[in-house]
Amino acid sequence: MSSSVPPHLITDSRRVHPTVNPKVKLWADILPSSWKPYIQLARIDMISGSLLIFWPCTWSLLAAAYKVKIPTGEVLVQLPTYFFGSVLLHSIGCTWNDICDRKLDAQVEQTKHRPLASGTLSVKSALVFLLAQLVAFLLLLTQLRKQEVLNAMLFGLGAWYPIYPFMKRITHWPQAWLRMKI
Repeated sequence: MSSSVPPHLITDSRRVHPTVNPKVKLWADILPSSWKPYIQLARIDMISGSLLIFWPCTWSLLAAAYKVKIPTGEVLVQLPTYFFGSVLLHSIGCTWNDICDRKLDAQVEQTKHRPLASGTLSVKSALVFLLAQLVAFLLLLTQLRKQEVLNAMLFGLGAWYPIYPFMKRITHWPQAWLRMKI
């Protein structure tokens, strides 16, 4: 299960991303080098996955606010919580995925440089990091209404996230499972 990556898509030894100019420093590049494996593990330096969670949540918040006439100020206060929750949820998913797929990722050209696949991080370190992410997410949930928390638990951290990495082993469409959780 190997993929060939065209040379023009390789921007550095960490990732394959066609839109990144290798001459431009990324915000994550200014952080201490000891943080970089964790940034890479959680894919915090790649915001697109977080936005795929944030926009549907934001649309739902705006639609609900309009329907039940929630004041604009309250909605604006909730948006940063939704954004950071989306970043955390995406990061939790990426961390869990890499923990589960580390042996498989080590065999694939495109993913063999990920921190767990390459051995840069230990599984124990990744599990501790995952626990910290989960605690941060649960603390963030305390800022939301009870119904929002229930929805986040059922559709975010419920069965959807833990099962996703294993769907790759039984279907050619694991993204369909991933999409259902959003």
